Amino acid sequence: MDLTDEGVNGLGLAIASTFAREGISRAVVGRDVRLSSDSYFAALTDGLMAGGIDVVDVGVVPTPIFYFAAKKWEIKGGVMITASHNPAEFNGFKVLRGEGTIYGADIMELHSLQGGLSPVEKRGTMTAKDVTSEYIDYLSDNIHLERPVRFAADG
Repeated sequence: MDLTDEGVNGLGLAIASTFAREGISRAVVGRDVRLSSDSYFAALTDGLMAGGIDVVDVGVVPTPIFYFAAKKWEIKGGVMITASHNPAEFNGFKVLRGEGTIYGADIMELHSLQGGLSPVEKRGTMTAKDVTSEYIDYLSDNIHLERPVRFAADG
């Protein structure tokens, strides 16, 4: 399915509705470097905030940093804008709700909610927070190699 800004905004509102039902009031949002990621970020976060969710923007990060931020800050909701390993012309959304990423029937529920929701009275807010240095510190404190690693890169 081709994504439009209007559709992505509706997706944000639908996600906000399911988060609110679960008692989730804050969401981490990250995005990859695809050309469409910034416009999807703007549309998605507008929908999330219209649904009353406070957004914590972690910026352009790899998916593991997105998950690290949610876990570290104990935020039970989030969206990573990425198509993962797919080609650059594609994009998508990984939705974190509770302890895991949604799939199957939960994705179908978001689809069914789109277009049938209205903004809530109290709009959410957005703050930007850098987690990259915390992630690097965590890795360096917790990964201990028994021997040196040798590698080569083919440019």
